[in-house]
Amino acid sequence: AMMKYMNDAELMSKMGKKFQEAMDDESFVSGLVKPEDAEEEEEGEEPGKETTIISAASNGSVDRLKELLADGADVNGADEEGRTALHWSAGYSEIECMKALIEAKCDINVVDENSNTALSYAAGYGNEDAVKLLLDNKADVSVKNTEGKTAKDVAEMNEQDAIVKLLS
Repeated sequence: AMMKYMNDAELMSKMGKKFQEAMDDESFVSGLVKPEDAEEEEEGEEPGKETTIISAASNGSVDRLKELLADGADVNGADEEGRTALHWSAGYSEIECMKALIEAKCDINVVDENSNTALSYAAGYGNEDAVKLLLDNKADVSVKNTEGKTAKDVAEMNEQDAIVKLLS
């Protein structure tokens, strides 16, 4: 359904704002992951311990992320939609995780299956600190996604004025 309405700038802007409002609501966020909703742990795995760099990065588990990287996890490993730990940490503004990934020499301009970079994710969600960190580490502002949009275009579409200014 999202793909069908991806070109509707007004709808996407409204959705982006609502997602950001939800993520700013501590009571909502605290209810997202409940022990009874968690997937069954793999045999021998410690309960609640992240098993992939993507899950560690998206949950802000920087110490676990560093452990996984030290154990040889692929810093550019991707999920089924081509999103890497950098995409996820940029989208959720997990700055310390982003720094750990950059230090581990991740590809700062890696794209997902829709050719979105981590910069596009950070820009679209209005994560100013994430955008700054990516720009400081030479993120390419000219990369266009499959819709022909740069990170700046995504920020404009989502009415993220501070981000648009950073990317101008």
